[in-house]
Amino acid sequence: GNVVDSWVNARPWYVQADTTVSNQWSDPNSAVVLACLHLRDDRLRPIYDMAAGNLRRSLDTLQPDGAFLEGMAYAQMALPALFRAADAMARAGDPRLSDRPFTQNAWRWMPHMQMPGGNVVSSGDCRLSVLPNWAIAAPLDSFALASVASRSPEAVPALRALFPSCGIWSSAASYASRIAGTAQH
Repeated sequence: GNVVDSWVNARPWYVQADTTVSNQWSDPNSAVVLACLHLRDDRLRPIYDMAAGNLRRSLDTLQPDGAFLEGMAYAQMALPALFRAADAMARAGDPRLSDRPFTQNAWRWMPHMQMPGGNVVSSGDCRLSVLPNWAIAAPLDSFALASVASRSPEAVPALRALFPSCGIWSSAASYASRIAGTAQH
């Protein structure tokens, strides 16, 4: 069956167990949100609201200071789709995800999880205990997307300071200025 039917009828284990802090939970809901926004069909509003509500529950389960309890490695797996949905919703005028404390602060927590030499704090049982070379020169997508989803005018300049050799900063700063409503410096 489809994602909505599976959710309504609680077929997947993560719906039955109400495991809101799981990429199995956030990825399908993020996909539904993005599809509904792309299709712009008012008949999909109840489905959009269900998926957005599920994502909001995920964010409200996470730490208000932006910390992901399973560490940076699992955050890298679980958060990119959620932050893409939060950004798309905010651009469509719906702040239900971008206004959550976790969304506001995850970009502040993530730099503290990256140690010198490319090591990652609290990788747990995940194999991402050392960053790939490219992720030392440029932010992981979860980190970059957290910065955009936060809508914070401080986020992109902070990333730029942490990753000065990354070549995306002029377009990222322009985008961040547009979404935050601030002047580009």
